[in-house]
Amino acid sequence: MTQSPSADAQARVGLVVVSHSRALARASVALAGEMLHGRAVTIEVAAGLDGTTFGTDAVSIMEAIERADGPDGVVVLMDLGSALLSTELALDLLPDPAVRDRVTLSPAPLVEGLVVGAVAAAGGATRAEVAAEARGALLGKVAHLSVPDHRGEPGAVQVGQDEVVVFLVHKGDRLVAAGCGVYGVAFIFQNGGGGDAQALFVVDYEQPPIEQ
Repeated sequence: MTQSPSADAQARVGLVVVSHSRALARASVALAGEMLHGRAVTIEVAAGLDGTTFGTDAVSIMEAIERADGPDGVVVLMDLGSALLSTELALDLLPDPAVRDRVTLSPAPLVEGLVVGAVAAAGGATRAEVAAEARGALLGKVAHLSVPDHRGEPGAVQVGQDEVVVFLVHKGDRLVAAGCGVYGVAFIFQNGGGGDAQALFVVDYEQPPIEQ
């Protein structure tokens, strides 16, 4: 299933939706399509064992990746843990190592990540940027509903070429800003007592920090 099988779509990052439910995957693609306003993005679906049976199939996922692949690569979004296992097997089944190297498996939530990732891909974002935008799709919910439970001593980690100072914060502290980049997501909290703002940086799974 392809959202927009055009030359324009093939010139952008492709997306693959891996789900145990074909109905869920198709509904997610339809929702993402509503946000594209006619812009071309390739979105392939590998979901369910058939139209009514839940499950995932590594060969179907491999074929979906091959259909979505282009010079800018593919970002794959998955719904549950076993979908990840099937997708990892699908990568091993790919006959072309160059295709495998152009695939990013995203830890993003399926629906929110697909909507945000599709919009980013339609705008010409790189594979890393699409994956980062998808991963950050829950920032709005996090900002509205939750804060960390404790504060510890600040520490430093190395992320790419940048050193990032990390603070853990009190439950009562107020989230005042959040952002998402290639390496991870950052949350800025205001101390409950009115102190200086402090940052909590969550590092991308694909760019693990180097302890200082």
